[in-house]
Formats: sequence, C-alpha cells, structure tokens
Amino acid sequence: MQFPVLLQLSGDHELELAESPEQLHLLLRQTGPVLPEDRWIDCAGFTYALHDPNTRSGQLSMDELTALIQAHFFSQSHSCVVKIQAGSIAELMALLRPAADRH
Repeated sequence: MQFPVLLQLSGDHELELAESPEQLHLLLRQTGPVLPEDRWIDCAGFTYALHDPNTRSGQLSMDELTALIQAHFFSQSHSCVVKIQAGSIAELMALLRPAADRH
C-alpha cells in the first residue's frame, strides 16, 4: 500500500485521508468494528480490505474515485461537487487535505 491512502467505511460517504503510517495507525485506533466491505484506497487507486491491508482487492478508475470524492463532499453539504475534477489520483486525494494544508 502506497501513501497517501483513503479510508472508506461501508455505508458512509465520508472519506478519511492518511498521509503517513502514523496517521494510518491513528485512524485505525479511532475506527470502530471493521466490516468486510470497509477498505483502504491507495494513491494508485488500488483497494485493500481494511481487515487485510496486505492484499489488493481491486483497483478504482479515475471516474470511480472522482465519484467517491464527489459523494464525500456532497455528504458534507458542499455545493458544485460535480465540478470536482483532477488530473491524477494524487490530485483527487489532495482535495481532502484541510484547506490550510493544501499546496
């Protein structure tokens, strides 16, 4: 798994960004019971089951990942989410950084 990674919990449109192993461990400690559908998405778009982060379970396309990011922002009542576009997965993930941390 390559960083940054996104945590996607099943049934929840909000995503969490971890940019380092330390942030990943903090997120894991804060996460409740793990369901089989919970997953990590790395910066190459590969998905990993949360309960088995050493085994790839698939790969998302840019369109699929863009839709997840749009759903995330829509769940937080952001407007104009259909305008969210990026040239790479890394750029999409950067959108999830707090505004003060974006470069």
